[in-house]
Amino acid sequence: MISSAIRLSSATLVSCFFLVSCANTGPLNLTGASADPNDKCGVYAADLENADTLYSRAAIEGGVAGAVGGALLGGLLSGWDTTAIAAGAGAGAVIGAGANYWLATNKASQNIQAAHTQINGDMAKSSKDIDNATASLIRLKRCRADEAKAIKARHKASLISKEQAKEEITEVKSKLKEEVKVARSLEENFAKEQEKYKDALKESIKSDPNEAVRAKHTEIDTITQQIQEDAEQQGDEPAGIIYYALREVNVRDEANLTGNIVGKLKARQQVCGEPEPTEFKDWTYITMRDGQEGYVSSRFISESEEVKKYQKIVTRSLKGSPASETAQTYIETTHKKESYSRTIDAVERDINDLSF
Repeated sequence: MISSAIRLSSATLVSCFFLVSCANTGPLNLTGASADPNDKCGVYAADLENADTLYSRAAIEGGVAGAVGGALLGGLLSGWDTTAIAAGAGAGAVIGAGANYWLATNKASQNIQAAHTQINGDMAKSSKDIDNATASLIRLKRCRADEAKAIKARHKASLISKEQAKEEITEVKSKLKEEVKVARSLEENFAKEQEKYKDALKESIKSDPNEAVRAKHTEIDTITQQIQEDAEQQGDEPAGIIYYALREVNVRDEANLTGNIVGKLKARQQVCGEPEPTEFKDWTYITMRDGQEGYVSSRFISESEEVKKYQKIVTRSLKGSPASETAQTYIETTHKKESYSRTIDAVERDINDLSF
């Protein structure tokens, strides 16, 4: 009986290790979309697609690695009982893919502070991924809009017929609609990640030795809801991160001081733009509420103060707890995720503007 269990456990583990190997070398290598050389906007489309497949790969590899660890643990604790091995592999796959994130991270760390450091690092990576996806989508939308303008200009110059212009613009719109679908897929993955981080943060607060801190775990749900409600109220804003002008500043048609001035921002005026780092160093491409677009010097604008407002709340509530810094990072990442969702909504609305 024991020998058959060992044979089964060996087969299970070999299968799991084979899957991990495949995840790193072959069939599960989901990343690597290359730009279509015949598509002027292909680079931005590839950036967005690669961001989406990267998250899919991370989930698969996490689940596979978790299955290996779970099978080993189940076998060791049960004397290699076949049922325990299977159960351990299944549970490990779920944990590896995201559930019980705090439990898994805390157990794998030397102490609570180390666990928070790990989670902060994971959230920082997610924050960067959200920024990259937001920037890729904004640039993609702008590129498709430029394509449509060029088609209309060719028709106006009598270089193509009206029918051909309509056909070409329809193709541009179709591409952007498909690209929005990719963006939505990535949005779902970001949402799952944020839910994982929120649950981990709440669990860490509930396990804090300070009773006063433990009582504050419900604040995370409240603040998350407030951030989401803020985003809903900003639903009609253009695509991008919300910025405020720190002073009166010129808006130019090029990312340099010699660019023509196409508008001005007043001090405290709200605009939307690409997340940092921007496509052009020291310059941010922004869109005003009236639709005017252009570049402003990045040093004269600042991100929304709403994030700082909520961060101050958790700083007071979680004072002295290692969860304080994690909560601040969570708030920033959640805000960026909501900005990304609002950006997708804005791009969807703008698709109709491409019509001939």
